[in-house]
Amino acid sequence: MGTIRFFSVVLALLLSAPLATASYNNIKDSSRLSWEKLKKMIEHNGLKSVEKTLNLVKDTHPEFFRNYVLMYHSRSLQGSSFENPRAILFDRSGQFIFSFNGNRLQRGFNRLEIMQFQKGENRFEFREVIFSDSGEVTFSGPNPAKCMVCHQDVNRTNIDPRPNWEPYNIWPGAYGSNSGRLYTSKHEKNQPRFQRMDTLMLENMEREKEELEKFFAKTYPEHPRYQLLEAKSYDPDFTTEITQILANLNFRRVSRIITEEWAQVYEYLEPAVWGVAKCGKLLVSEETYQWIQRSWPKPEYWGEETLLSHPPIKTKGEILEDLLSNGFVGTEMDNISQKGLSKAADVMYERQFERQKDYYSIDPTRGLHHLFEPLGISTADWSMDFKTEGRLAFRERLGTPSNTKQTFYKALQEVTGIRVHKMSCKELGKKSEENFARLKSSPLFQELMAQKKENELKKSVPIIRRCVRCHASDDPAIPSIAFDNPEKLKSQLKGPALYSKRNLLDEIRYRLSDYAKESERMPMGPIVSKQQRQDLVEYLEKVVSNTSL
Repeated sequence: MGTIRFFSVVLALLLSAPLATASYNNIKDSSRLSWEKLKKMIEHNGLKSVEKTLNLVKDTHPEFFRNYVLMYHSRSLQGSSFENPRAILFDRSGQFIFSFNGNRLQRGFNRLEIMQFQKGENRFEFREVIFSDSGEVTFSGPNPAKCMVCHQDVNRTNIDPRPNWEPYNIWPGAYGSNSGRLYTSKHEKNQPRFQRMDTLMLENMEREKEELEKFFAKTYPEHPRYQLLEAKSYDPDFTTEITQILANLNFRRVSRIITEEWAQVYEYLEPAVWGVAKCGKLLVSEETYQWIQRSWPKPEYWGEETLLSHPPIKTKGEILEDLLSNGFVGTEMDNISQKGLSKAADVMYERQFERQKDYYSIDPTRGLHHLFEPLGISTADWSMDFKTEGRLAFRERLGTPSNTKQTFYKALQEVTGIRVHKMSCKELGKKSEENFARLKSSPLFQELMAQKKENELKKSVPIIRRCVRCHASDDPAIPSIAFDNPEKLKSQLKGPALYSKRNLLDEIRYRLSDYAKESERMPMGPIVSKQQRQDLVEYLEKVVSNTSL
């Protein structure tokens, strides 16, 4: 059988086979490979190239070459294409992952990018190995600055990266990008979550089956790197599997951030956090719920839940104070003695909960956002999504292929060491409402609100200032664009872009989109928020349409 025909048959079997199921449970607790082992392997054997390193790793750790995702449109520092995709190799623990591409002209060709999960610390760590043409090998330190630009929120002040990987079920630029399949129906393409900026992504999805066949038939057989991958084990559904594997680890990271980085806040929110993880409930009073809505009015996180009305819980101290100030008048303890006051307050405290209706159900994404964002604690990089803010997710921003709540609950148990929380959901609700009342009257709350206000002022600076600064430059490599002159800018936006076939406005839309490659995205430098990008596009559209600015 000819080489091309052989790989066509292999691919045909892959495409016709049912998607992998229940493999989410086949997850290992640790990896046999680590950064330290890889570095020692390269140094001890005098390896001077990506190819030689890959060959030795396959000999010693073949499991990585049976589990891999192929990225034809990568937004990383490693270039990619349909013909020469970026290969992301992982084992069943996900605790060690490395990647490479296949064309000498691609960015990052002579590099291995590494991601490792430090299990003891519940932290991700990024590194790279650089092989120069002269034979010199350079090992980076942990978390190079260029990696941190994308692997954590730009407003984070410490180093705490996470993988860039979308939640279930769309993974832009990967073969198997839609639910692990190689096709997308017309109905799916018309879903509200897809926007105008997603046109190229959707067009590429339609090409996946054809282009993957070409890759295995033409590029793969003779390529010194790709031929090390086991074609027979490849499954487009690896996109789904790696999502669950990475989510397991990232929820451990999130649990560590909550309980350690925000330890003072967690002292108050512990019952509420466990309410989300264990009970799937937002354990707050209606009064607190309304405060959350006022403090964090993001419409995309509201509307699917209905909180059943009930009055706020009073502490025993507040009940005692009420009784004393009212002289017991109008209560069933009207004639009670001072000696029995404490016991009476206990009875009234417990009876509050008999009148309570149930708290509403909530998923982990909304639960954590509702608890922390109103306090000015950003959850922007708690999710692994890259610039999309979860808008491509099937259900929720932290969504997994399996049960997201159980994934979070298990991670929280592992990080805290609490296997079964001693409180019932009802008891957690009582404690949560008490703690929220205490938090809102504490000095810590005032500090959080002051910091939140300061952060919001920083975010309000329009990004067009950065556009003006760059594109008014005399550098001939940078297109001269009159961002500071609306009349001239209008003409330019309607005309052709310098480096593409699009008009300038469409080119800017693409470069501001979630799908733009790292080498193409604008503005350069720290990543700006989705809202800032949308505001800039809306401003430019108004310039073109002559509407009021």
